[in-house]
Amino acid sequence: MRELLLMKTISFLKNSGFEVNTFFNSNSCFDLIAKKTDLKLVLKVYSNIDGFRKEQAEELQKIANVFNAVVVIIGEKTKAFTLKKGVVYERYSIPAMNYLTFVSVFDTAVPSIKSFKGKTIVELETEKLKEKREELELTLNELAKKTGITKESLYRLEHGFNTSIETAKKLEKLLKADLIIEKNLLEDFIAKMPEKTFDKEFDDSSLEKIHSLGLDLIEFKHAPFKAFGTKKEFLLIDRGKEKTEIKKKALVLEKTKAVFEAHALIITKKFSLNQIASTSIIEEQELDSYSKINELMKEIKKREKPKKQKEN
Repeated sequence: MRELLLMKTISFLKNSGFEVNTFFNSNSCFDLIAKKTDLKLVLKVYSNIDGFRKEQAEELQKIANVFNAVVVIIGEKTKAFTLKKGVVYERYSIPAMNYLTFVSVFDTAVPSIKSFKGKTIVELETEKLKEKREELELTLNELAKKTGITKESLYRLEHGFNTSIETAKKLEKLLKADLIIEKNLLEDFIAKMPEKTFDKEFDDSSLEKIHSLGLDLIEFKHAPFKAFGTKKEFLLIDRGKEKTEIKKKALVLEKTKAVFEAHALIITKKFSLNQIASTSIIEEQELDSYSKINELMKEIKKREKPKKQKEN
């Protein structure tokens, strides 16, 4: 089921003009990254979204933070219910939805329907609600009697509170008006992106060194790379030991940097090559030879150019 959902999502994105890269086998907090002009999407796909964990959410928030990307969980169900079309759920503050809802995200505007504590919640055009009530010359008491909604609840709705979709539709029918606010969900997600924040302490001593050179860094534990750094340019960083592992990590970084327009660096104890494809390889002890980040970046850019070399 999950594999089919992944394939459908990839097909939709490619048909919509996105450049797509996949990370199915990297044990990552995301499965897909996609880019179209300035829009970046980072997606995690599940059959059952209850499998999504808090630590993954924290990593995805970091991804959204540093790459200005929209992060979304796509799934089909929870243990208790099937995800409904048109409803946006949340898992640890990350929007979650079924495939059809995800597709609708790219529509101009759709009803803003969210799930909260098992109820489907919508936003209402509060001024229009009050205006239509007054046009029909109904007091709050009279409207309460006609709808079965308490006067206090109606007062709150006219002052900006959200309500269930059932209540909203009841009011729309009685007042003969469209009251549910429609939003471009994509624009709504973008507007809620967190501000950039960077780490000050690191588990990895090599990251401490690079940070001391003047690079702002964020360290990851559940992403397909070890860290992200930025000053004027983006830098993706990972660590590797054995030749096979380094080659595998370089392949992942190549895919990632293509979407996020970053440079890529793998730090290792000892390795015979200076680069794999356009990913730079630097031995850990070499970091001590740099005193400023622009010196390190200059060397990284130099090594990005592929060379024909024989491996030991």
